[in-house]
Amino acid sequence: MARFGAKRPQQIRDTLPIVLIVCDDAKTAPAYFAEVRTRLRKYCTVKLMSEPRDPARVIAFACNQKNELSDGGEGATVWAIIDLEMKPTSDALTASLREQAENCGVELLLSQPCFEVWVLSHFMCTGQMFVTCDAVLQEVKKQWKAAFGQEFPQKKAQANYCKLMDRLDSAISNAKVHTSAQSQSWTEVWRLLEHVLWFEAH
Repeated sequence: MARFGAKRPQQIRDTLPIVLIVCDDAKTAPAYFAEVRTRLRKYCTVKLMSEPRDPARVIAFACNQKNELSDGGEGATVWAIIDLEMKPTSDALTASLREQAENCGVELLLSQPCFEVWVLSHFMCTGQMFVTCDAVLQEVKKQWKAAFGQEFPQKKAQANYCKLMDRLDSAISNAKVHTSAQSQSWTEVWRLLEHVLWFEAH
């Protein structure tokens, strides 16, 4: 029988699932996901890595990280985020990248033309043609100022992405509508947000 006044043993907390995100840029996407990590730190362990090289090498790097990931159990996932940038060979590149990622169990998230399409999804639902990433950024700046009454910073990584965290559900809904088969611009980043928000909900 336990001694009167003895402390009850504390409940051992299960290891949080690991979500490793490999970005193909070193600034903008990591700055955004740093805010996601802050929001979800009680529910999953978000790890960020950057590999700003060509797409095939980004996936190869992500595959190596997956092989080295030993802690986290069945909940551990590795995601690679890559911009297609309206390259003339986008269709062939997409097929090659998907095969490479599938072969090593990495979740691939493509954006056409760039990650800023995901940022834009927090404000509007559009699959319009953006010839360049700068064209997407100009629309982001316009929507940002209209929503928050302030200019989007010149350096994208310095934006206060915390402002977008209460818009995640609408961003997912907006991004889901657009695919490579139906739209000129699209992003698959919503899949990752849907994945990590599941941990928060459950």
